[in-house]
Amino acid sequence: MIFMNQNMATELGKRKLLSNKKKSDSIIKDIVENTILKNDCLLYDKDKKIQKSSISSLWIKENFFDFINYEATINEIRYGKSFFSNVNIFYLVDKLSYELETKFRRKLVLYLSLHDSDVDIRFHTLRTTENDWLDSNLDSYDNPIMCRK
Repeated sequence: MIFMNQNMATELGKRKLLSNKKKSDSIIKDIVENTILKNDCLLYDKDKKIQKSSISSLWIKENFFDFINYEATINEIRYGKSFFSNVNIFYLVDKLSYELETKFRRKLVLYLSLHDSDVDIRFHTLRTTENDWLDSNLDSYDNPIMCRK
């Protein structure tokens, strides 16, 4: 299910939701191919640095409080806002979530937020023992944000 705050609804209302699947599919392919499972965390590791590092579950909890905060911090993927000007955000969010969930056989929470000059994509595993990375009331955030669970 996709949730968004009023700021995202307003922003999307101004856009033509073009379906540039080629651009979206290249983003999706990059993220899915460069995401790994390590220490029960899904991690975007384009530079292959995380894969080679030794990070313990204890270190994650000491430095990030829980696995969700660690995943969401590591999985900060940014693109220039102009790059997204002709991308159907609904298609991107839905297909990216589906591809990651299929590849790793786990449910996840994916966030897409718009900022002044860029677009931020983050995701984490859905864990019933931990709180989501962001508050469920997305209207408490000033920037346009969308969440898919």
